[in-house]
Amino acid sequence: MAVAARAHGMLRDKGRILQLAHAVEVASALGDDATEDELAAAALHDVLEDTAWTRDMLLQAGVPSVVVEAVEHVSRIEAPVKEPYFDFIERTAEARGESGRIARKVKAADLTVNMGQRLRSLPGGESIKRKRYIPALERIRGAQAARGER
Repeated sequence: MAVAARAHGMLRDKGRILQLAHAVEVASALGDDATEDELAAAALHDVLEDTAWTRDMLLQAGVPSVVVEAVEHVSRIEAPVKEPYFDFIERTAEARGESGRIARKVKAADLTVNMGQRLRSLPGGESIKRKRYIPALERIRGAQAARGER
């Protein structure tokens, strides 16, 4: 959380909510049985996408490599060309190893949180939910089920 707070600072999202508040909400959505690595990945899940922080900066801050890899799996590639959304979801769904398992759990929590009150307050929110978030969550949960993950 301390690294997430340093990285996000006072940045706000499209709904004008502090990005750190969203990170805390996603971490909380993981449930009481979440591991430290899962909680750390949830707290940091938007850092690579939304801040100037890099993979190396996270590692230098003491974030375990498995957590950094999980954060990379849930970060949409922006350059050289922005990754299409459903290609990003597919990449997350198919990520391998422990970092992939963590990434799927975090992405499922992130999508669930995103479909809540925040989305309803944005113009076109229900359309985004139907066209993007529901299919994405179904794909991630399907990948979890196929691997026996929860």
